[in-house]
Amino acid sequence: MVLIQGTNIPDIDGCSGFYTTRFVTALNAESAESKAVSEINGEIKRHHSLESLQKSDARMHLREVKQISFFPRMRGGGFCWYDQDDHDAGQSALDLELKAYWS
Repeated sequence: MVLIQGTNIPDIDGCSGFYTTRFVTALNAESAESKAVSEINGEIKRHHSLESLQKSDARMHLREVKQISFFPRMRGGGFCWYDQDDHDAGQSALDLELKAYWS
């Protein structure tokens, strides 16, 4: 179970940051992060042009990896977007993501 934060993603309705959780099968934390980031990159590229991503300072940051003993039917996905200039919005987005999968 991998929690990723994205920053400086080209503007989506005024939001440029996100949190997302992905469930992956991996031998270690590094492999889990790599698989999750690859999955997220593919999803983002379907909604943004490669040129706009290259011009931005888009980044993904590992927030947490947790080994779980089961593989849920829901595999994570989607994004909890927020405005990076609004600290409270970022904290709210993180809180929502944590409540959805990490409680």
